[in-house]
Amino acid sequence: LLLAVSQLDKLAGEESIDYEDLISNEFIKIKEQSSGAISCNETLRLDYRPGSIAETICKAKQALSKSTNEVAHSWWVPNSYETLSKLTQDIAKTKSAKHELPILTRNELIQEINSFCGRVPESSALLLKLTTDPQLLQKAIEYLEAVGDVMQAGDQLLIDPIGWFSTFICHFVKDDLAVSTIQIDNSVLRQQRGAIHLSDVIAALEHEYVSPSEHIAQIMELLCGLELCVPLEKKSFLFPCLLPPLPSIDLLGEGYLNFTHASSAVRGHRFRESSGFIPPGLFLGLVARLFQILAPGVMHPTRMWKDCTVLFLNNAATRILLRCDLDRSVIDVVGFASSPEQLFVGAAKGQASAVIWIVHLIKMFLRNYSQLKFDEAWMCTNPECHGSRGGRYYYQGSEFPLLPKATRRNNKSHDCNAEGCQRFLGVGHSLDVMQLSCQSSALCTTCGKSQVFRLRDTID
Repeated sequence: LLLAVSQLDKLAGEESIDYEDLISNEFIKIKEQSSGAISCNETLRLDYRPGSIAETICKAKQALSKSTNEVAHSWWVPNSYETLSKLTQDIAKTKSAKHELPILTRNELIQEINSFCGRVPESSALLLKLTTDPQLLQKAIEYLEAVGDVMQAGDQLLIDPIGWFSTFICHFVKDDLAVSTIQIDNSVLRQQRGAIHLSDVIAALEHEYVSPSEHIAQIMELLCGLELCVPLEKKSFLFPCLLPPLPSIDLLGEGYLNFTHASSAVRGHRFRESSGFIPPGLFLGLVARLFQILAPGVMHPTRMWKDCTVLFLNNAATRILLRCDLDRSVIDVVGFASSPEQLFVGAAKGQASAVIWIVHLIKMFLRNYSQLKFDEAWMCTNPECHGSRGGRYYYQGSEFPLLPKATRRNNKSHDCNAEGCQRFLGVGHSLDVMQLSCQSSALCTTCGKSQVFRLRDTID
């Protein structure tokens, strides 16, 4: 078992100790759940410093070899899966030699399997069945994905995703001192707040591919599907990871939240990670997801930063602040409007507070992070508990812990795309109904005001 944390060596002091404890606790938990299948007693520590890299490589090889041997004693894999794995590796090498993308559609994979079976018919009986049974083929693809040979992206399969992605993404996201044979000026990307035109990418990488215009456009589409970047107008793309942090600006001013203490409607929802750790890429992935699914104009690059973004709804009458504080391990969703009515979005059964709808979309996104546990709370509805400090939004009110309310709806089979949640349609917002925990008092200890979280009275 290998547990790796990138750039852990850059942490120092108490912060380093906290993360060391977090990794050790996670390792112990995994070992307990494995019922004795994991024989090693501690995590493998990899030292990437120049004087130690050779020893680290040797240590990693030995650990991987040992792990493979231990797994081999109790894990039976169909021979056809192993044959398919070798076939995909050969396809990747062939495409690399021809300067083509290591991408296959399912139909192209079936064609490659048929071609292989035609060349080696004596040992291809089981492999040939994969081409006629979609379920068997899907199981084989899931195996290849589990061992890291491919990654599914819709109908397409990316071969050797880890190696290929690290090579391609480093052209955009790299340390300032890193030198690459292919140069996309990192400083220019940062000046453009992470935005780049397709033609600039093609110009920089054209000698890497046979058909650069076609292949690079296909690559960027794939990156958008994986939420590593988002499409902008005029064939441009935005990398959320290159957005700057929020500067000292008047975020509460008219151009952004349009907030004053006279505002009559404020509602907030807070997610707090219980272990105290939110992966840095989580919020950026969430921003990329929302940017692509919400209606055009709701989000705009000029209102997006690495740690927060401002959403405009109801013709900009409703403003939603979405922010992430990694130090405190919280994600906040706060809605501001001049009246309670303006906080509502959607129609018919889908009409609900904009905060409730955005929270629902966030919960659907967090399904990808099942190993993280988020506690939820409502925030004070008094505008006086919301303000700014040093140009940044600052909340000083109480938190009102929440518990899920039992409903008859099954949210495991819920599909936001099918239901229209991105346009605030349907009943998706009612899947995860929350209520105050029994121990919670509806009195804010900061402002002393009793809370009424409902925006309007229910109709019997």
